[in-house]
Amino acid sequence: MEWCIHDNISSTCYICNGRKKEVKPVKVENGDVEKFEDVRCDLCDAPCKRKRPQKTWICSVCSWRSNISKSNPAKYDFYLYDQSTGPQGGRSELQKMTNQFKNKYWIKIPRERREQILNEQDKLSYEYYSRMKLFFQFNPR
Repeated sequence: MEWCIHDNISSTCYICNGRKKEVKPVKVENGDVEKFEDVRCDLCDAPCKRKRPQKTWICSVCSWRSNISKSNPAKYDFYLYDQSTGPQGGRSELQKMTNQFKNKYWIKIPRERREQILNEQDKLSYEYYSRMKLFFQFNPR
């Protein structure tokens, strides 16, 4: 697996491969210039571009549609769940929610990107890492 200079998987990097529209300011009919903002995917934390007036963007790595008001994966905060063992030695709430997140969202991330996330956690955004730190402890490979 190769990584490009943008810290993406080289075969899926939209900047290197040019598969997505060029992210350059475009002149609109009235003479204004469309502006783009650097954002991160809520699901896989890949760098993305978003047009300023729009509230959503699609990730080029996992095809997830993220939203300014935070899409569902970003609403998982694993620190809110009880870490103590359940009744009669059963699973804790944290284990249950981790399993639910893994089955609902984690599997939607391409395998190469999941490996990159788990192996290079120092390159993740602070917001993503702080939200997912407890999830990473379960090492969901």
